[in-house]
This record gives sequence, structure tokens and C-alpha cells, in this order.
Amino acid sequence: MICKLTNEKERAYVISYVKNIKFSTKKGKLIKYTCDVTKTYKNRSIQINKYYWFCLEFVYIEGCTNEPQDQHKMLKQMFLKGFITNKVSGEICEYTKSTTELDNKEFVDYLENIKNYYALNLPDMGKIPDANEIPDSEYEKYSRYKHI
Repeated sequence: MICKLTNEKERAYVISYVKNIKFSTKKGKLIKYTCDVTKTYKNRSIQINKYYWFCLEFVYIEGCTNEPQDQHKMLKQMFLKGFITNKVSGEICEYTKSTTELDNKEFVDYLENIKNYYALNLPDMGKIPDANEIPDSEYEKYSRYKHI
């Protein structure tokens, strides 16, 4: 059973459900249960998404690198590796997360990895500005993509 809890009523229902689980035996074996609880976070903000595409466009223009869409694909491969356990075989499989799966904190960490990568590999390009250093007019300068 997978449940999404968005209010107290749903929480109370799940607590009641769990309290009523019977650990009776079936043919002499104890029935076991596993319960996973995962906290979900608010999706990332539009502002941080704008900043991401600003960074990719900045690197494209100032650092003469790949187009932003290509950078996006490459950077995900580099920094957003995840792992899933195949429940049939038990094998651990690697996959690349989508940036849409990231909450604000994870996305900020991802951006820091990108900025550090480019600072190390394109030292002549100059520092990618922090989000609070960019006036709105600068976003326009680097905004040839609809993402911004």
C-alpha cells in the first residue's frame, strides 16, 4: 500500500490501518511487513529554475561550450546518478535522475556542483554569478530559452 498524506484525516486513517495489521501466522510462519515513510518537499521554485537556465546560457556565451540543452543532458549524467533496487533480481541498477525530481535543496546542491565543475574546467570564463547578484535585465540578456 502506498499512501500520500496531505492532511490530518489521511494521517489518522493510515495510523488506524497500521494499528489493525495482524501479525498472525500463516501455515506456521509469521507474516512480516515493511513500512517506508518518505518526506516529500516542495518542488523547486520558478526563480531557481530561471537561474539554472541562466547559468547554462552564461556558460555557453562566456565559456564557448555546448548549447544549454546539451549541457543540461551532460550535467545530469555527471551529477544526478541514482540507484534503484530491482525487486525481482535484487540487482542494484543505476539511472539518471530528472531535474524535475529534485526539491529546492537538492537543486541548489546540483547547481553548486555545476558551478564548481565549470570553475575548475573553464577558469578563464570567470565566475558564474550568484542568483542574488543578477539584475532582472541580465536574465533577459541570457534568456533565449523559454525555460526562463
